[in-house]
Amino acid sequence: MVKLVLLLTGLVGETQLFAAVGDTSQALTIYVTEFSIKIGDIELRKGPPQGKYRYISPAAAKKALGSVTEKYPAGRIIDYARPSVGIHLQEGIRGAEEGKIFKFQVYLEDDHDARSEKNSGKFNGHVQVEGVEIGPGTTFDSIRDQLKKKGYKITEEPDLSYAQKSGPWGQIQIFTADASRKIGRVEVWCL
Repeated sequence: MVKLVLLLTGLVGETQLFAAVGDTSQALTIYVTEFSIKIGDIELRKGPPQGKYRYISPAAAKKALGSVTEKYPAGRIIDYARPSVGIHLQEGIRGAEEGKIFKFQVYLEDDHDARSEKNSGKFNGHVQVEGVEIGPGTTFDSIRDQLKKKGYKITEEPDLSYAQKSGPWGQIQIFTADASRKIGRVEVWCL
């Protein structure tokens, strides 16, 4: 069974290379827990401390994903986007989060932000959230019970369903894309 399309093939200099669509020799998977965000074997929550936990390290993100391809203000944050792989990091520009990367987003469906006039891009790999496997085409209905067992609060509305779990370590949210009920986005807040 082919599990994903986006691949991590190697490190050249400081830039990650991604294989062409269809090559599945080495799968890129993101692992998310309450205390950790890992891409392959690279831990991203190595940034400045936030209590006894950590923010996201820009250096670790660059090592795992390569250089940021788009950087733009979006409200009270700066978005560091890699739309070619559907991954965004957000840095606060005021308050306690000023200068810290506090949010990690993985888009499993391409989303258009009218305010910034940007598309998110689409991640074609897999995200494992506390052991729950999420990939292209995963529906909310197929993982709802697993998320409930992991302590996620489930909210369901006609056009949007989401799961949320919070603690002193931050917050994890899993959203549907639209009425299709496919998972559209996974967010990790390091607050």
